[in-house]
Amino acid sequence: MAAMEIGTTLALFLQKEEPVLQASLDTLLESHPLVRELDVEGLLSHLFSALFEVFSSDSECLRMLFLHGMRHYLPAVLKEGETTLPAEMLLESWLLLRPLISDQRLLSADKLPGFLERWELALKRLPDNSMRRSWLDHMARYLDQCTRLEQVFALGRLAAWILGLAEQRQAALESADLLPEKLIGELLHIEKSGLKEARDNPWFFKGSFIKGRIGGFAGYGGPFLQPPTCRRLEGVSLPASSGLVAHDRKNGYHLFADSFGCRLVYDPALLTLARNLPEAHETEWLLVDCRKDSHYLWVRRKGA
Repeated sequence: MAAMEIGTTLALFLQKEEPVLQASLDTLLESHPLVRELDVEGLLSHLFSALFEVFSSDSECLRMLFLHGMRHYLPAVLKEGETTLPAEMLLESWLLLRPLISDQRLLSADKLPGFLERWELALKRLPDNSMRRSWLDHMARYLDQCTRLEQVFALGRLAAWILGLAEQRQAALESADLLPEKLIGELLHIEKSGLKEARDNPWFFKGSFIKGRIGGFAGYGGPFLQPPTCRRLEGVSLPASSGLVAHDRKNGYHLFADSFGCRLVYDPALLTLARNLPEAHETEWLLVDCRKDSHYLWVRRKGA
C-alpha cells in the first residue's frame, strides 16, 4: 500500500478511535513523561503501517494490537539499548501472530490481551536479545503447525528450553505431548514415544552443554556476593531441578543443568532455608565443584 494511502487510513483510524487513543496516550504520558520528547506522530504512523500491512483484514484485531502496541512500543523506543525488549523486536513479535489471527483461526480480538501478556512474558524470561531473536526464529518456523493456543504455549516452552533455559525442561517436556508428531521430530529429532525417556534423563539429548562454569561476583554483574557453597535440597520434590542449591549466605539459587544449558534461578525462600542444608557436590547426573576463592561454580555431567 502506498504511503499516502496508509496515511489516509491512519488518519481515519485515529479520528474514529480518538477518545480511546487520547485516553491511552494521556495514561502513557503520566507513566512515561519522556514520551513527549519523541516524534509520537511519526512513530505511531510507523507502528500502524506495519500492523496494517499484516492485519488489515481484521479491523478489531488491528485496533487491539495498535492500542497495545502504542502503550508498549513508545516506552520501549525511549529505553532502546537498556530495555529488556527492544521496540522493533516487540513489533516483530506481534507481526508473527498473523497465522494465529488470520480468519480468527486461533486468536480473536477478545483473546488478544491475555495472549499478548503471556507472549511477551515468555520473551522477557529469556536472558538476552540474542536468545530472544533465536526464540522468535523458532516460533516463526513452527507456529503454522499449531492448531490450538495450548500448542503455541507448548512450542514456546520447548523452544526456550532447547535454547538454554534448563529450568523449563520439565514443563516443556510435559506439554510437548500436546504438539504434533511432525513438530516434535523437527525440533527434537525424536518420536513422541521418546519423550518419557527424555523426561527421566536430563542428558538424553546431545545438546550444547556438557560442562562449564556459572555464577560470578555481584560487583561485575554476577549473582554472588561471596564465594558460594553447594547444598542439597532435601524433603522437597523438585524433579525439574538438580536438587542442588547454590548459596552465598545472602542469596540462594536453584541449580538447573541438562544437555541444553545450565542455569541459576533465584528463590528468596532459600535465604534462610539453605543455611541448614547439607553440603553436596553431586547428584545421579551431575558434579559441581565449588572453590573457596571463586564466585563461580564448575558444573559438569557425570562421566564427562
